[in-house]
Amino acid sequence: QPSTDLLLTCAQANLKMPLQARPKTCVEREYSQFYFIDVGGKEGEDQVVYRHPNGLCVICLAPAHPLLSSARAEGVEVDYDVGGKGSRLDNKVSGKRKRGASALQEQSIVCSITVKGENVKYSPRCCVKGKLLEANERLVKEPHLMWNQPRTAGFLAILMPNNGSDTER
Repeated sequence: QPSTDLLLTCAQANLKMPLQARPKTCVEREYSQFYFIDVGGKEGEDQVVYRHPNGLCVICLAPAHPLLSSARAEGVEVDYDVGGKGSRLDNKVSGKRKRGASALQEQSIVCSITVKGENVKYSPRCCVKGKLLEANERLVKEPHLMWNQPRTAGFLAILMPNNGSDTER
């Protein structure tokens, strides 16, 4: 049976150890985060790109973006029909080399987000040169996902960056 001195020492040591508030999420554990400040030259319109170890990038709005900093999920419309070349939702990708994927540049507009009541329009950019693999069609019907689940179901697009892109560093 251990002595009481040993028990007190163990109890004191446990009190000095910092406790984690919560375990890290999958996004925090697995993805590298790249913040792009004032995207498109517009102040405050920040975006974040999450890069998975397999190289794929997930494009999201940053928490400090003016659209997400307010709690107005009503009256928001997301439209992937930009650039006059058809909707990004019609992008059909197949095969190992991702045939049919749209090639995007850093300044290519991913989608158009309109706040109806305030007549404000945001145009999030791609931020990384690569091929568009998927546009989030759920945002068209459920734009509230950008507020409720901004790093998971509220993403804007997934793309495969070209070699030598900004996220390779």
